Amino acid sequence: MVSGRVPGRRARRLVSDASGHPAPMNERLLGIYLRDHHAASAGGLALARRALGPYHPLAKQIARDRQALENVMRQLGAESSTMRVGIVLVAERVGRLKFNGRILKRSPLTRVVELETLIVGVRGKEALWTALRRAALSLRGIDLDALIESARAQGRELDELRLGAAARAFARFDRGAEAPINGEAMVLRP
Repeated sequence: MVSGRVPGRRARRLVSDASGHPAPMNERLLGIYLRDHHAASAGGLALARRALGPYHPLAKQIARDRQALENVMRQLGAESSTMRVGIVLVAERVGRLKFNGRILKRSPLTRVVELETLIVGVRGKEALWTALRRAALSLRGIDLDALIESARAQGRELDELRLGAAARAFARFDRGAEAPINGEAMVLRP
């Protein structure tokens, strides 16, 4: 567990300044940081599987990235927090109860908001990987550059999905489409 120095174990080193002089790593803060990201990744994965489907390529990539984070945590001796993961998963489920203009049916706005939430999560994951890269940690079998690029590509793909969902959600209604909430068609002005 990352909670300070373990007797008999050398402190891991990282580059802490521009001169390249190594300094002891603050394992306690790194552990907190990793546990927070791990908990958030549980909520992000649950949302991705629900919003995109469990077999969607993006949902599978998000699952692989969570496994990479768990590998990082194992290498650094950081244990996951069941309590944090549980809280995030409860929050993800409560988040489904949002006011989106519908009571019994799923609103087109729901997809837009879910995709926006996934984008925020993927940007957070990118921030995690870039922070670990900057800390110059020695991680076996972890290609931080590839994870960073993957997160950026996921963000771009999610943004395209979000824009399509927004166009559909906010477009004029024509025959065969669902009626808007207040019974009047929304007119988008340039």
